[in-house]
Amino acid sequence: AGLQARGFDIRGIRPPTVPEGTSRLRISLTLNVDEADISAMVEALVGVLATA
Repeated sequence: AGLQARGFDIRGIRPPTVPEGTSRLRISLTLNVDEADISAMVEALVGVLATA
C-alpha cells in the first residue's frame, strides 16, 4: 500500500508461488521508464522498508 500511495505498482509474491517462509517483490519495467523513474522507485522502496 505504501508504494502504491507513491505511484508504484509493485506486488508482493507469497507462497505457494515462492517457497514457504519467503516472499518476493515483483517489479516490472518497460521501455518508457528512465533512470529518474528507477531512482524514485528505489527511494520509495527504501522509505517504505524503513517504516516496516
